Amino acid sequence: MTVTFDYFTYEGVPGRYFACVANKANLSELRCATMYRDAKKLPLGACVPLEKCLGCPIGALHAGDKAPQAKERPVGTLICSRCHHPAARIICGGVCVSCYNREREMIKGKNGKGVPPRPVERFWDDEAGDCRVPFTHRVELTFSVLGVVRPVIYRNVADTFEAVLRTVRGRRDTVTFGFHSAVKAPMQMSLWGGM
Repeated sequence: MTVTFDYFTYEGVPGRYFACVANKANLSELRCATMYRDAKKLPLGACVPLEKCLGCPIGALHAGDKAPQAKERPVGTLICSRCHHPAARIICGGVCVSCYNREREMIKGKNGKGVPPRPVERFWDDEAGDCRVPFTHRVELTFSVLGVVRPVIYRNVADTFEAVLRTVRGRRDTVTFGFHSAVKAPMQMSLWGGM
């Protein structure tokens, strides 16, 4: 994949610069490389602007890395992982602006009017009528990447499904989820009374 962009300089400022479309800023080659390397070190579900630098071919070029085959995009980029609705903007690990604002209201204990939010308040209109998120809570997941089992803890997620979506969006490898029960299941008896 060939990436084309133009360098320019600022009078009295050392270095070459270019217009970074993803960050909507003019960046130096050194800053671009630093942001690319830092983005590769991000923990899963991190809510930082460096998410845009993951898999960037320009960042890889400036960092001296092998250019990725294709732009690595999170799965379902424009679908909110909490309310599952399409959104024009996705922020903070995959939630839409509306969900993020409702979460902040719950954490702060008041909405924009200064009134405490009601936990059973309808945050989204849903045809099925089951779209209520009373609280966000902590979810622990265990997943496997290339045979290596990794635990991850998400704070402030609505449910396990949101945590799974955040994990998939944050990975570039194949992810396998599983369940390991600590309780040994009893042997199943025959339906007809025998073993």
